Amino acid sequence: MPDYQSIYLHQAAQYDLMVSREDYEGNLLPALNTVCPLDGLDVVEVGAGTGRLTALIAPLVRSLLAFDVSEHMLVRLREKLGERD
Repeated sequence: MPDYQSIYLHQAAQYDLMVSREDYEGNLLPALNTVCPLDGLDVVEVGAGTGRLTALIAPLVRSLLAFDVSEHMLVRLREKLGERD
């Protein structure tokens, strides 16, 4: 079984698939908005991974900077959001 470092560095697509169903009931965005309404905010996301949260909040915020230690995860995030370098 691969450890988390190996997954973050080499298996971003598989990781993304695994976490994609964590919020299958759609509770995460309403919960985030309850804590802090996101409309029009400038957001910095540290530990963005493959963009599970990024994709949810991007349509609501004014600007969004997403960071992660793993470039492989960020590549998947960019693919998910339809951005190409």
